[in-house]
Amino acid sequence: MKKRLHGFTLVELIVVIAIIGILAAILVPSMVGYVKKAKITSLNSTAKSLNNAVATAITTLDTTGVAINDTDTDYQPTGDLNHEIKQYFKDIETLEQAHYKIKNCQCVGTWVKKGGYYGAYPSPTSIDNAQTEPVLP
Repeated sequence: MKKRLHGFTLVELIVVIAIIGILAAILVPSMVGYVKKAKITSLNSTAKSLNNAVATAITTLDTTGVAINDTDTDYQPTGDLNHEIKQYFKDIETLEQAHYKIKNCQCVGTWVKKGGYYGAYPSPTSIDNAQTEPVLP
């Protein structure tokens, strides 16, 4: 009796590997675009959260009688305003940079940087300008 061998031939394996390679060549570039877009969307959301935290901190300090200086634009780990911001926005240490601009005791804009990408609020960054430092109003 003849024994029958089971398995795939070399040609069948090469064809399957070629098909997988073609699919990867088509899908990988589009996936990279999706990942970049997701990072930018996340940073824009983070900038909006920072804006809300700054606005809340300004209100809190204003009700307690602490004067807000319109020259406060960068997050520094010291000072009354930045201490209050940290109470509402605990993720600030995970960012490479966090900036905000205050005019007339109101937060008029924020931007954040993480991993070479920027996010901003109220003018969100897009894929076209995600690696350019935003200009606050």
